[in-house]
Amino acid sequence: MTYTIKKSDGTTLVDILDGTIDQTTDLNLIGKNSTTFGESLNENLVHLLENFSNSSPPSKPLMGQLWYNTEESRLQIYTGNTNGWRPTGSPLVSQSQPTSFVTGDFWIDSNNKQLWFFDGTALTLAGPIWTKNQGKTGFIAETLFDRFGNSKPVLKLYVSDSLLGIYSASEFTPVPEFSGFTTLVKGYTSSTAVSNLFNITVNNSNNLIVGTDGSNNPIIVSGSNFVRRDVDSSINGQFSIASNGGLTLGAAGNVKLKLSGFALQIENSRVNGDISIRTKNANDITNDNIYISASSGRIGILTDNPQQTLDVNGDSRIRGNFEVDGKILTKPIVLTLIDNDIVGYPNVTRMCTGIINEFTITTTSTTGIHQGMTVIGTGIGIDAVVTTVNSLTQLTLSVRNTGAVSASLTFIDPSSNNKTNLILNDVANTSNYLDNQQAIVHYQTIDFSTGTITRKNKRFVIVSGVWTYDRDLTSSVW
Repeated sequence: MTYTIKKSDGTTLVDILDGTIDQTTDLNLIGKNSTTFGESLNENLVHLLENFSNSSPPSKPLMGQLWYNTEESRLQIYTGNTNGWRPTGSPLVSQSQPTSFVTGDFWIDSNNKQLWFFDGTALTLAGPIWTKNQGKTGFIAETLFDRFGNSKPVLKLYVSDSLLGIYSASEFTPVPEFSGFTTLVKGYTSSTAVSNLFNITVNNSNNLIVGTDGSNNPIIVSGSNFVRRDVDSSINGQFSIASNGGLTLGAAGNVKLKLSGFALQIENSRVNGDISIRTKNANDITNDNIYISASSGRIGILTDNPQQTLDVNGDSRIRGNFEVDGKILTKPIVLTLIDNDIVGYPNVTRMCTGIINEFTITTTSTTGIHQGMTVIGTGIGIDAVVTTVNSLTQLTLSVRNTGAVSASLTFIDPSSNNKTNLILNDVANTSNYLDNQQAIVHYQTIDFSTGTITRKNKRFVIVSGVWTYDRDLTSSVW
């Protein structure tokens, strides 16, 4: 007689012939009058007791069949060809995402150490929000305690296991204290153990609190323009620094613009760090208008290499008194002095006759002879001076001796002395200058015989405190 074996839902599983043992399933199904039914029956009971315990699943499972997976030490159930074997009462555990889920399934991502759940539509992360490689990253709600034992809920912000800051609803000092934090403010407190930078764009804001003053009052930056320290930035409006500490420039913070009392200070604290105030002219050339050399302590105007305490590379104009406690010049330059006086008459030689004790003599001509000229020549003696020019041929002399004159006499204008030396001694006092100081003296002479005026230039140099004639430079006839 054939046995017909049915499943729980009433469908036929298999027909077993007499005297046979069917192996359609993972259990031995025994037919009528089978001679080895006892062994097969006992094996079936053992398999059921151990839930087919093995490292590999049963090969002929029926939906709802249990299997104890010895590889994972987990009891699993067969859910059909679509979903296969699934854990019973525990999440799925694997390094990669399973290919199929049913509503309510949990999956532990053993690679990233994260728990996921399937809500029937999508797989959702239950936590933590960071992967194993990322480390603790994100906000974590914790409870701290103040010094009075009051609980204080806070949000801790982590990135890669590093605590960057803490958000708190009130200000308090956590007990016990921990690295990077002492007092927590109301709002966000940055850790002192790490360097925090908020790299954000603020398009508009009424006020920004940047700290507290000495009385613990907030310092507020008003307006809608803010700058970043890591990129080029600009503001459209007035920028104020309400601190005597002023403005610090440079990667090393060497240059400072600050107040000391009521004095404005521009400071370059770098060793041998100069200061330059520059402008660009109409020819697009940049000039060091004022240059301060740190190594020499000198100031240059229109030069970045000052050679003296004050070195002006260009002309200067003083619109007031100029007082010098010392010598005017510190290096030889050209000093120009001008004298426009007439430099007398040239020497005149005439044939003269007469008796001197009569004080008058006769000349071939009195042209070029004027009162005050001295007279030298044979028979005239010494200290003879013209006192009066009487006519074109007669003149009166002042003499110290008497006698007859019948020879050529020379009439000399005493004002023809070296006027250039007189000018230097009168105007250019050598005590105000250094040795090798140069002076160019311009003077002019008149030649009455030719009716020409000649402008002459002579150069003098101070040697051992005295002006010494050097040489003529140029001559020009007007």
